[in-house]
Amino acid sequence: MARNNRRTFLKTVSGVLSTSSVGSGIAISKETDNNRQTKPSKLTRNQSEHQHKDRKNKSATSGPSPYPKLSWAMDLNGGMHIADPVLADEMLFLAVTTQNGPVSGKGYVAAHDPVTGNEIWKETDLPAPRTPIVSDGNLYFSTSVWEDFTEGGFFALDADTGERKWSRTDHLVWSDPVVTSDRLFTVKGQALNDEGEVAYALDSETGDTLWTYEDVSSFRQRVSYVDGTVFYRDGTALNAEDGSIVWRVTDENFTLYQTGDKLVYGIRSHPDHQTIEARSMKDGTIRWTAQTNTTDLRSIRLTVIDKTLLFIERTDEDSIITAYKPKSGKQIWQRTSTLPVAGDLVIANKRLLFRSGKWRPRKLTALDAKTGEQAWNHDFPAFLFSGPVIADETAYVGGRYEPVSNYSKSRAFICAIDVTSGERKWSYLIDDLDQRTSWDGEPPAAGTPVLADGRLYTATYPAGSTLDYEYTHLANLIALESTDQQPDTDHRLPGGEPPEACIEASPDPAKTDLDPGDCVILDASCSIDPEGSDLRYQWAVDDEFESYEDCIEVAVPARGEKAVRVWVTDSDGYIDVENITISAN
Repeated sequence: MARNNRRTFLKTVSGVLSTSSVGSGIAISKETDNNRQTKPSKLTRNQSEHQHKDRKNKSATSGPSPYPKLSWAMDLNGGMHIADPVLADEMLFLAVTTQNGPVSGKGYVAAHDPVTGNEIWKETDLPAPRTPIVSDGNLYFSTSVWEDFTEGGFFALDADTGERKWSRTDHLVWSDPVVTSDRLFTVKGQALNDEGEVAYALDSETGDTLWTYEDVSSFRQRVSYVDGTVFYRDGTALNAEDGSIVWRVTDENFTLYQTGDKLVYGIRSHPDHQTIEARSMKDGTIRWTAQTNTTDLRSIRLTVIDKTLLFIERTDEDSIITAYKPKSGKQIWQRTSTLPVAGDLVIANKRLLFRSGKWRPRKLTALDAKTGEQAWNHDFPAFLFSGPVIADETAYVGGRYEPVSNYSKSRAFICAIDVTSGERKWSYLIDDLDQRTSWDGEPPAAGTPVLADGRLYTATYPAGSTLDYEYTHLANLIALESTDQQPDTDHRLPGGEPPEACIEASPDPAKTDLDPGDCVILDASCSIDPEGSDLRYQWAVDDEFESYEDCIEVAVPARGEKAVRVWVTDSDGYIDVENITISAN
């Protein structure tokens, strides 16, 4: 089954980790242990460019300015829902899936001229490729493997010619790698008839195994390399030269999330809360801790950006963002977002940027990165499916515009927002190359923008679709370039301001004693639109759909309370939300 969410990251470089679980005790050793098998090899220290450096902290050279226009577009004859375009060595690399399930994935990797779109080379007959990493003239990538797949592997291609230099198909599942001067680090994951996760160091030129270490956990999570040490999400740190243990957390309640400056950061699980732990890169000893309020690892995010450690606790209704000093753990500020934070956070121009929304994000927010105070909100009459990519003091986001009055005219879009002010610089609605007049499934959305030299590249895909074939049949690659002419009105998001949602209750719960079973009439017709357009309403009671009318009736519950919410939408697609709770006095 195709994934309904979208990885959103730009191809930059670094050293990050993700989630799982491991604990408080530490084993420290310089000796080879029974889990390790090694082959001698030379390693130059600190040669990794940290290919996975917080791909959430996106930055690029420059995008289209002052306005965009279509440069070229192509039908991918496949999809890029599991990969993003990569710009390197004056070429644009594409990893495209052409077949998606049920027991195998197929695809190709190709290089194109980024200016003309002309194909330079194309390597076909591959399992479905993930986003490649370009290093020293080579292209490295693992493949996507679902539960019942029988094909997969790890591949290295010559970046100039596309020639296959080597492949490792002895295992199907491999994590995305970190590449250093003469080797790469990856993890063999579990697949059909191939149990267990094993850390591998491979020769980057030949693919030969240099060493292995069994019993680690970093499947589909990024391995990190810093100064001769490789870190894994389960709290294991290995010597990059020979695979021996540097240190290891020995229980199962700790999850390593990210590396930083001489420290690594993770989360320890307790029965009633989670604790942030900062540990020494050198020996794994705990340097500081901070208690959080959440008990669910699935609802948190931890990242270090621009000398700030950010911890996000998300609920169905809101998110709490807390900023700490990475070296000391001292809390700098804490702020509650009134809507759940979606995806990744970015710091640029002293602003902390993030998307938010209860279902699909429609708002881009900027906080003062130093104080946590809100700097601006930018409401969209559209859904945001990519996190912000920063270039030239501008945040670029991609998504899908769905006209309220005519869903069949839904289109992918890219928008540029001034980072300092939050003002929209431009927007561009992308024409559907397939020229469809109606949608059997989900319309196209724009994925993560990739920027360079006044140009922007994005792949479209049917975001949210539950049909596998749509991801490989309804996808295109779009290239925009700079122009002095603003896009015409048919290629711009509608302007304007969002409506102001309002609920009037009769009788008023704040002024009337209510008994169980009493009825309260809730009326949203008091909502207004600054531009006078017609409004549409959608009600939910305790997160269950209730009505599209402007007025509903709610019975007072015998116990507890009922949470009522109304979404008010104007003719351009802008939305505002109002809430009220009903309970017996």
